[in-house]
Amino acid sequence: MPSNAPYDSLEDVLNCARVRLNDAIQTLGGEVLTDTAVFTLTFVNAAWMRLLQLLAGYGISALNAQWDWFSVPVAANTDYGSQCYMNWDNFFDGTNLQTSPQLPMDMISPVDLYERPHGTTLQYSDVDQLFNGLPTVAKGPLNRVWEWRQNAIYLPGTTAAVDLRLRYSRFLPKFVDTGTIPFAQQPVQIPLALSPFAWLLCSEVAKARGDMDAGGFDQNAVGEAKLIYGRDALRGKQIYKRSEYGKMPDEYTPLDGPAGTRGLPKGA
Repeated sequence: MPSNAPYDSLEDVLNCARVRLNDAIQTLGGEVLTDTAVFTLTFVNAAWMRLLQLLAGYGISALNAQWDWFSVPVAANTDYGSQCYMNWDNFFDGTNLQTSPQLPMDMISPVDLYERPHGTTLQYSDVDQLFNGLPTVAKGPLNRVWEWRQNAIYLPGTTAAVDLRLRYSRFLPKFVDTGTIPFAQQPVQIPLALSPFAWLLCSEVAKARGDMDAGGFDQNAVGEAKLIYGRDALRGKQIYKRSEYGKMPDEYTPLDGPAGTRGLPKGA
């Protein structure tokens, strides 16, 4: 974790939640939601997991990750209907369970999968995600398709070893009072997430007390989580790199070329 990253501390989040809950009348350290209360860390981690799920649903880049597997084993079963899969414990080659490869331990859900023949420096090609089952086809040198079900990535299997590259949504670790660094001094590893995190913490406390305003706290959290997503999504609006603009057709581009019709010139 970068030592100079602009992260808020968990204590900042707790202080914000205490103020919003009117639990900081005598001291900012709170009268109920104190750092030493036995339930505080449980509330904190419940709110933290909810925040991560909320932001992962928006696909923010702070929770995007990449994982590579090299020389994924070939399918041991040539039956057209057999399939391979990998989960957090092992890899099934169609006949036998193997201890590797496995899914990354911080994965929430997969996003994209790519592959290439092992032992080459070729570019990775997309593996298409299917949602209604894998086709019954002969094994080939590449998988070409995959499916996510039962918390595992299912593949047809290949006749030659491949390299796989996974893009996925990850979760960040829970807060733990290690004794060396008190949990309240630990950083919140998402920039500018103090406010929505504090709202979710307020919601957890309010629900435990049976307060009627817990739903309002949740709505506030969702609204501010969207601000994080909005900030993150701005980069996606710049579709092309500068080099790509030079390749785009203009009014002087011929109508026809090797790729076929390019469209009418400007003003036509």
